[in-house]
Amino acid sequence: MKNYRPFLIIATALAVAVIGGVLLFRSDRSKVSHTPITSSASPTAAQSPKLPAETVVTLEEFGDYQCPPCGALHPTLKKLKQEFGNNLNFVFRNLPLSTIHKNALA
Repeated sequence: MKNYRPFLIIATALAVAVIGGVLLFRSDRSKVSHTPITSSASPTAAQSPKLPAETVVTLEEFGDYQCPPCGALHPTLKKLKQEFGNNLNFVFRNLPLSTIHKNALA
């Protein structure tokens, strides 16, 4: 019996860790806010930018002004605009992320 004791302890600890992880993962999912956002993601004719005739590609970003990853993307987009010049048109659409900013829609 003494030879099996370490394996039994390790197996028990592993089982407790796995069960605890599953329960923790499930409890995080129930806290997600499912509030619908009423936003027109599709641009209307009034919102559509006037594109230069020589523009080949339009890059449209839907982002939030307070979103750190959106802000981190800015230098890359600036570099793309410099590299492609008039062949790239960039359009930013504000899409507030109310799940990470409680006053995003205010």
